[in-house]
Amino acid sequence: MENTKRTKRFIIIGITVAVVIIGIVVLLSAVRGQKLKATTMRLLRRVNTVTLEDEKGRVKPMTDNMKLANGNSLKTEADSMVSVGLDEFKVVTVEEKSRAEFYQSGKKLELNLTEGSLFIDVSQHLADDESFDVRTSTMTAGIRGTTIYVSQNEDGTWTMYLVSGALHIRGRNQKTGEEKETDIVGGQKVTAITFDDRETDTIILRVEEFTEETMPLTLIEELMANKDAMDRAAAESGFDPAKIAALAGVAYETQPETEPQTETETTEPETESSTEAEENNEQDPEGEGEEVGNEEPAAEDGDVDTGGGEVVSDDGNTEDEGLTEEESEATIESEEGFNIEDYVDYIDEKGIWHLKDGTLFDPAFYRKMYGDALEIDGFVSEEDMLKHYLEYGKKEKRFTTQESYDAFTEQYEAEKRAREEAERKNREEKDQEGQQEESEEENVVDETETETETASETETETETETETETEAANATEVEQKYRIEIYNAYVVDIGDGETSESGAFEGASNEDNGFKIASITATPASQSMITQTMNVNLDTGEEIGEARYDVETITVSWSVYNGITGFDFDENEEPVPVYKTEPVTFTLTFSVQDLLDQQDMTLTQEREQVCTVNYSDDSDEGMSYTVIFKTTIELSGPIATN
Repeated sequence: MENTKRTKRFIIIGITVAVVIIGIVVLLSAVRGQKLKATTMRLLRRVNTVTLEDEKGRVKPMTDNMKLANGNSLKTEADSMVSVGLDEFKVVTVEEKSRAEFYQSGKKLELNLTEGSLFIDVSQHLADDESFDVRTSTMTAGIRGTTIYVSQNEDGTWTMYLVSGALHIRGRNQKTGEEKETDIVGGQKVTAITFDDRETDTIILRVEEFTEETMPLTLIEELMANKDAMDRAAAESGFDPAKIAALAGVAYETQPETEPQTETETTEPETESSTEAEENNEQDPEGEGEEVGNEEPAAEDGDVDTGGGEVVSDDGNTEDEGLTEEESEATIESEEGFNIEDYVDYIDEKGIWHLKDGTLFDPAFYRKMYGDALEIDGFVSEEDMLKHYLEYGKKEKRFTTQESYDAFTEQYEAEKRAREEAERKNREEKDQEGQQEESEEENVVDETETETETASETETETETETETETEAANATEVEQKYRIEIYNAYVVDIGDGETSESGAFEGASNEDNGFKIASITATPASQSMITQTMNVNLDTGEEIGEARYDVETITVSWSVYNGITGFDFDENEEPVPVYKTEPVTFTLTFSVQDLLDQQDMTLTQEREQVCTVNYSDDSDEGMSYTVIFKTTIELSGPIATN
């Protein structure tokens, strides 16, 4: 049964992953092509059945890339999973049959796992003003820069497996209030055991070492899908990636590490190594100067092969093996910037880039999939697409080819159809059973219950009115602030039924479509704060009445020259467009309450304008174009002020 389950899960992960063996994972999420902020909790990927609930336990609709609100929880069913990006360095994966609650206030994050298991990878240490706590019913861990797996055991106890980094853990017996603390390092796990039949030592934090063989299967699968985490586990905690891969039933390919070049003179140990290398070459039975299993060409006599594609010569200088002096200098210079040849092995006849780590990358597909959002951050060329993937897309697990996307979609839809068919059959069987068991007596009982419920609802309404009056007398005023973020853009027709979207700002123009932006003014401006005031019951913490805002609406006023009347010439005799003397103006108005009512607190409005281009001053005829000017407003927060 466990092998079947493992195989099914690897099928799901294998479709989502471009090359699992070398850890290049692609994530089903655009995330707007921008870096996630430290205050952002955004849905990255979901597989099969995942439920989103708000802080009151009400089921909410889900959309791809949506931003989670403070107090939201995610629940997964069997063979399901969901990943959430807390920012570009923090990713949380809620495993199957699990439930986790997400809380955020400013740069303080808290994750409460109420059942099941989850995997957390924090690839960069938190800043001094950030905090990230992970809680279960018996333990709290302060995350700084670690890879950790948290799981509920069959007996109800909780265990935290630290794959890399260091962790300080606080344990607490909820019934007795007794607390204990401990510290663990990579390769250790801690289990909290509570006792209710004693007065002292009612909680024990049991710290143990764990190995590749004793790793939970889900943890093994997560490491196989995350090469960065696997590398840190090997470097910091001594885990063997090949052994982990073998437990997963696959081979693990490693790449030789290149030792850093050095400009210092050869030390005595290096001289000894040089002598040993020469002796080994002389003892080579084939006379080819190669070691067994090593296909790299050997260094020339008197040189030492460092094992990383470098050669240390007799005079102690480090040279790139197989490169001319000019090529070596060019390679060294390119390390200061981005050199595409460092990452791309070759490009095939279909335009697919074969990266040196084995990933297949299609820049045209990547632009089509995520390009509109990436252009806002200045990623426009094919080289920019690769830059973005290497810096962000790999960690965010984005798709890199149409084939990988289609394979995942096909698998997902097939499983969805099978699941729906099973649910349909189950409903039919239950309906048939229900029809056989129905009777007139049950109908009478239903009518009686309805009358009782109606009377109970009337009593409840009366009690609620009384409670509301009591709450109003025992309330305090609380303020929260939300930050305004405004994105302006224009969309033009580029032909063949396709459009192009670009960021809009004062002075932006498009001669081909005949417009120039005179000004864009927002009231309040972007990055301004909106204050929300509400009454809160001191006893229960519940809100009383409706919230009030110091700003009810956000307005964005556009002023656009929507036509070219002709062309002049500058001092270099280059043609310069002459725009209309009077711009057109329009205002887009957003309700603050409408923004807060949205799941991701984001709204977009747009306005079409017809723009004309006349190529002659004395001609009334010209080309007309329809240009869409649009504004997107997103609120972030809340940030409590009292």
